[in-house]
Amino acid sequence: MLSPTHVLAIIKGAARPDRDITAYFGSVRGIAGHLEAAQRLGLVAERADDPADPEAPTVFLTDAGEEFFVQFRLAELSQRRANYWNLSGDDEIADPARHELERRWRELPTPASGEPAR
Repeated sequence: MLSPTHVLAIIKGAARPDRDITAYFGSVRGIAGHLEAAQRLGLVAERADDPADPEAPTVFLTDAGEEFFVQFRLAELSQRRANYWNLSGDDEIADPARHELERRWRELPTPASGEPAR
């Protein structure tokens, strides 16, 4: 996992009404790796584009993601970019969630060579 803070940003973004997973990133550079981590952890999923509404968001929280969002009070994180959460007093919320993401990441099975990541 690249940065647990930015995986939290993906989760918090996916929970927004507009499901904007970029909302808490300073730029979209590197977002794909963090999105993949959140998917491997089973906290977000992607659905195919909707031909009737091509602008509709395609990333959403899974049931496990919604549970994580509520359990770790991610709605209470400030609306600032994730890089600034530590400056706005959000570490009380972000730290336990980051630690839990790291714990879950360590428990993921390593994909065999050539197999797609879970």
